Amino acid sequence: IANTHGQGGAALAAIATGTTAWTNGLADVTAARSLSVAAGATCQHIARVLVHGETDDANQNANYATALSTFNDNWNTEVASIQGALPGGARIRDFITQISAWNSAPSRPTAIVALQQLTASRDDPDIILVGPTYQYAYFSDRLHYSNTGHRHIGEKIGEVIYRVLRLGEDWRPLEPNFILANNNNIDIYLHVPDPPIVVDTHC
Repeated sequence: IANTHGQGGAALAAIATGTTAWTNGLADVTAARSLSVAAGATCQHIARVLVHGETDDANQNANYATALSTFNDNWNTEVASIQGALPGGARIRDFITQISAWNSAPSRPTAIVALQQLTASRDDPDIILVGPTYQYAYFSDRLHYSNTGHRHIGEKIGEVIYRVLRLGEDWRPLEPNFILANNNNIDIYLHVPDPPIVVDTHC
């Protein structure tokens, strides 16, 4: 069962505990559980997708990584009160995408939230960074994805959810392991989930 209870253009605080979006999400979990019980089936909420961050970046939210972890902790607590604990002490995982639209505003030269999304995924095992989004199709505003961009993002999110929850992989996206600078030379050592890395020379 998939559902959506997001809110466009909202900061994380506007969709967190106690907000309309949050309450709607819990109502969806409750309805799904009720339907499954009535059908004699089992339904457990195990994953959530978060395509988010542009508004917090515009607000230069320096506490976004911490807020993401709190967002996940609170969701786990409230959903457990509806459906009970997941088997084996498992927790609901948040699959997040990393914003790239910070470059739509020249006044914000640093991707504050993009960096914090990477930090959150490294510090909190329940936050899975699907990957960056610069490579997808945008509208001319360089802020909103086109229908093609949304479709490709959805395909990638689905792939990562499958690899993490079904195959048990410890997913990390294409990202730098470390960077060395020596005078005019910069060496970037990358983690590549599906090697070899391919450089697109036609874009």
